Amino acid sequence: MDRPKNEKAIQFLFLIDALKRSRKGKNESKNVEVLRRDIENAWQERFPDIPMTPISAATIGRHIKAMNDSGLYKIVTSKNSKDGYYTDRFLFEAAEFCIIAQALYRSLTLSVEETQNILYKFINQTDALGEGYLDIMDRQIRRTAPRRKSSKNNLPIIKTIMEAVLSGRQIAFRYYNWDAKNKHMREEVEDKESGKAKTFYVSPYYLVWETDECYLIGYEEGKQKHLSHFKISCITTSIHTLRRECTPLREMKEFPRYSMKRTLPESVAIFGRKNGDGFPNLCKLYDNVKFSLDRYMRENIDMFHDGKDVVDVKLHFRAEYMGNILKKFNLDERTLDAKPTQTIVDGQRIYSAIITVQPNEGFYRWLMGNSNYVMVVEPAMVRNRLRGRLAKALSAIKQYERSDDQDPIDYDALKMKKQNDDFQEMWRDMFLIPSMD
Repeated sequence: MDRPKNEKAIQFLFLIDALKRSRKGKNESKNVEVLRRDIENAWQERFPDIPMTPISAATIGRHIKAMNDSGLYKIVTSKNSKDGYYTDRFLFEAAEFCIIAQALYRSLTLSVEETQNILYKFINQTDALGEGYLDIMDRQIRRTAPRRKSSKNNLPIIKTIMEAVLSGRQIAFRYYNWDAKNKHMREEVEDKESGKAKTFYVSPYYLVWETDECYLIGYEEGKQKHLSHFKISCITTSIHTLRRECTPLREMKEFPRYSMKRTLPESVAIFGRKNGDGFPNLCKLYDNVKFSLDRYMRENIDMFHDGKDVVDVKLHFRAEYMGNILKKFNLDERTLDAKPTQTIVDGQRIYSAIITVQPNEGFYRWLMGNSNYVMVVEPAMVRNRLRGRLAKALSAIKQYERSDDQDPIDYDALKMKKQNDDFQEMWRDMFLIPSMD
């Protein structure tokens, strides 16, 4: 290979790349010698048989000045100039970053380590106000998040699923019964016939977010052809991609219901995309775009789903609760089309509206939890099942109150427990949490 004639231009591009990977701070900013080394390493990877002409410190300084003069970059000299330079062009306003940080903190799918790694990547992508908020969130994550976040890293699992979706391949994994924080309470789902840990073979279609958790929507091979949901935090690290192609999404029972009728823009976008990363042309994912994921999720409350058909349910609810219904079912006022009735309860006008939903466990749990504000009018089948659940709950309370075997709170023991919890919390902060100064 001959020496490239545009060697200086290539060195300049390697310098830009090195500076893009710089950050504020002594260990992350880059002085001239570090930048030279980065440029030389990049050169050797690209031209292994051609020695690079050395680049001078003055040349690097001129290039950095030109980058700043262009207005496209903001390369800052560290307060201690010996520490070198770092990129200070942020992409996110403080308020934008605040929203992202809160979502990452709330995520039950991401581990503490994964959450911190993602947040640290924003250090050079936000302004000073956002950076100050990052420090607060970092301290909160170290102190409080370990109790509720996943105990394993789940981003590799998400990556495997993404690759499988884009390549149209099935995946195989084992699955925990639940995601309790206590690892000793986690057990893999067993195969009923063999009594051993069950391997799930799944055609993956979507990754979605619901109630602080990331879910996989797919089809469990060998079952009746309707969709299933899997919590990412419950999928074991044994997940891997198979050579078998996915069962097409269009073969699922739900597809006719959620197949969007107007997809010309999506069709044009898909068929016009090219992909050079080993994945097939995205036109093979036409069904994934045609499927109305938003409608599917709002008709399957809290990611509960089974093989039942959706039904139209007429609800009566208090005026003050209309906003909650709009939010829960991701509707606007025009679509909900709520109408006032003649009934007034506790000074509140009662409204009537019809929603379409799958009458599964998630829907009944929502009705049970909101029975003070929402009443099912039709169909009778849903109303009767809800009545039965409410009757069982009331019967259990009455049975407890009549029982001689009651379990009142021992307030002295509770006080001692809380004191012990506070003591353990103090020692945890002192010894288990690394210094953050």
